Amino acid sequence: MHVSLLVGNGFDIQANLKTKYSDFYKYLRETALHSESLNDNTIYKEINKMHTSDKYYEKWSDFEMGLMSLTQEVNDESGLSDEKLFVDKMEIETHLTEYLKSIEQNINVEKEKDKIIEEFSRSASLLFLSLRDLNRDQIGNVLKLNNDVKTMHMNILDFNFTSLFKDSYELMEDNLASVRGPIGNSKLGIPMKKHEYIKVHGSTSRNMNLGGNDSTQLGVKMRDSRYSFSFIKPELDKAIAEKSYIRGKKALQRSSVFFVLGMSLGESDKNWWGEIANQLLRREKSALVIFSYHPDEIITNNGPYHKLEIDRIIDKFSSYFSDSKRDALEKIQQKVFVVINSRLFNLANMDFDEVNE
Repeated sequence: MHVSLLVGNGFDIQANLKTKYSDFYKYLRETALHSESLNDNTIYKEINKMHTSDKYYEKWSDFEMGLMSLTQEVNDESGLSDEKLFVDKMEIETHLTEYLKSIEQNINVEKEKDKIIEEFSRSASLLFLSLRDLNRDQIGNVLKLNNDVKTMHMNILDFNFTSLFKDSYELMEDNLASVRGPIGNSKLGIPMKKHEYIKVHGSTSRNMNLGGNDSTQLGVKMRDSRYSFSFIKPELDKAIAEKSYIRGKKALQRSSVFFVLGMSLGESDKNWWGEIANQLLRREKSALVIFSYHPDEIITNNGPYHKLEIDRIIDKFSSYFSDSKRDALEKIQQKVFVVINSRLFNLANMDFDEVNE
């Protein structure tokens, strides 16, 4: 039985890395004080304008969709050319690479190797047990796990540019954990093993992939541009022959259970949410578990607020499903489970700062 874990920036944030979009914007502001080219950068000027009008981007997916909106300004009237926007995007990505590398260079996972292994093993074993009691029964009834499942094979789809999750995961042996239960009527003690690791959007050292989901998010003029591929993540992946998207979709297609950790379910990645929804509809024994973080503890501890937040997340995920048939949508929603503030894969208390002597 294959399972897939999709990992986003929430993991890095939980580990106290300053990788929020707002952290990068602060870095850009400081860099612009001594950079003439950045002050002339169309994208930087646009996000600066957004911040001064209190309409700033909160998440990376917001920034990416803002970038897609900016492509609509490529026309004869505005004077913004496709080449200028392309060059400016490359400049922003260069600054982002430099910023994230400055964070990565201070991290040494070997320093906390034993603690990281313990935390990752604990978290892998609790992927199902972290669900509330009723949800455990429900997911057990959906999956109908039995003695035929001898091993769970873990596929990782890492959407982060940073390397912290990958470096931590590589400290683990191939045998990750024994998945604990019970879930429904299934007494789980199933070994989980590594299968495939995919850096979906590249890394700080190779093929960083920042942009939108598809060409419909581009401005009309930009769709016919020779540079359009660099703004659409699946197209850029294809152009550089990285095959991360192909490998990622194959991993989802062979998986029965999908776990989403630290991701905002943004529009710039809606291909992935649509693919998971299709798999939930196609595969009878399948389920999605979304691990969501919310800074307000009232969401965790107050029943009505907790229920409303779960409904909001499920509705957002469901909005990416292309089939408009109501019975199909309801079938998918019955297979989606949300865990708020699970604290899984939590490296917040690790001291892995590299000290240069």
